[in-house]
Amino acid sequence: MKIFLTCCSGQKDDKFKENSKAVTPDKLYTSERIQKFINACRKAGAFWAIFSDEYGVWFPGERRKWYDKPPDEVTPAEFEQLVSGAEKSLEKYEVFFYGEMGGPKFHQVYRALIERLKDAGIKITLFNDLDNVPSLANEVDDIYNPQSGVLFLTICSFRKAEEGFPYYNDEDTICARHLPDRCTQLVFRRREVFDTLDHGRIFFDKANQKGHPYNRNLVRSRDFGGSEEGFYLPALWRYEGRFYQSLNVRGKKAVLNSEHHFLILSGLYGIITPVDPVQLYSIPLYDDDPVQRIWRDDDFLTNVLFDYVRSRGIRRIFDFTGIYYYRDLINWQRFKGMIEESGIECDVLHVFSPVGAGDNALSAFGESISQQLIHYTEEQLYSIVPEESVGNVYFRAIYGVREGLASDFPTGEPMIALEKITDPNAERILASADRATIHSYRNPNNPPDAGSSLIWQYGKGLKNCYTRRSHARPGIN
Repeated sequence: MKIFLTCCSGQKDDKFKENSKAVTPDKLYTSERIQKFINACRKAGAFWAIFSDEYGVWFPGERRKWYDKPPDEVTPAEFEQLVSGAEKSLEKYEVFFYGEMGGPKFHQVYRALIERLKDAGIKITLFNDLDNVPSLANEVDDIYNPQSGVLFLTICSFRKAEEGFPYYNDEDTICARHLPDRCTQLVFRRREVFDTLDHGRIFFDKANQKGHPYNRNLVRSRDFGGSEEGFYLPALWRYEGRFYQSLNVRGKKAVLNSEHHFLILSGLYGIITPVDPVQLYSIPLYDDDPVQRIWRDDDFLTNVLFDYVRSRGIRRIFDFTGIYYYRDLINWQRFKGMIEESGIECDVLHVFSPVGAGDNALSAFGESISQQLIHYTEEQLYSIVPEESVGNVYFRAIYGVREGLASDFPTGEPMIALEKITDPNAERILASADRATIHSYRNPNNPPDAGSSLIWQYGKGLKNCYTRRSHARPGIN
């Protein structure tokens, strides 16, 4: 992923000094050099940023206040902070730095910065002609164009990269590339999630997510069927949680250049490819919450996944979802039935780790893909059999961990055998009770009345069975 960078300027719009208004860098800097740089990048559709002596790497969607910080006043300690911040901000990018490095106006601070970033392994190319921006931006980069019959399925993350760029390319979306017949439905459900957030009905630890900083600049742009201008990153570079940290920059590049397919389940977007343009957002997903219900209703994501498998010739799926409330977005039993009925030759291997379950398995998942599986050939991946282990993960044809190993729900616990319940209302109530039981087991912050609430819910379901004279006795596993 490429980004164009140049150093800041002392020429700023002084009205923002007077009103202390936080603005984007294109509004603050008035120098001809910077304005021409920004315009050249915009015209080429290139990612860009300004290196500020005060703020470090300043991306186009970020708002900051007027400042006065000449490079001569940067102390050694401040310089180290700027370098550290720049390394983190730019580690995923190939950098093209605009400026006359040998010229008298190119300050030593920027020369030293460039050398330190190069020492940190960041690829930096210097250039001094803005006419070169289009050709540099269009040079071959990581290209996601999977052709094998293998699909890795994983999930998004809470932690995300916060920068973004105002470019939305329809050709990079899962709708345009793979699922044109599902586009309208997918956008409709995304809009449902967006509206649920906007109406204040999504919570995490009792906090209304509408006020989360990640959602501050979330807008109804083209990804939601709207027309507002949003700021985007490709999905694989947006997510920075434990799975993606273990995948690391090298692993992400391997994913993008691999022949294998890679899909991500997201609370806001449903299902996306690594290159789908994604806004910054926070949409937590839990068992039977409003977001999960939107995506599970009518087995929507199950049907979408089936369409993808059928259209792309997928023969094997590695399920790296890990966390049960994401894994349950797919009705795996129905999905496998659809595969069997259609005559498609495709199987599913659910992935687990002996080092931990749920969230605690995600790091092992990322490592296994980055260090091993993404580099395997199609034939090597087909040769993996159920119960085999690779590194710190193992594979199962069934939807559950090995006996005695880490699980996000204790195996062998009695649960209602829903397949024996013939009354639909009772089945719905008892299924909800089962999900609530699982959620309570995994939740370290249960309310004092959690147990009595579960007993009441199971009792209500069983009463419904008997009062309606169900022909089948409720079974217990």
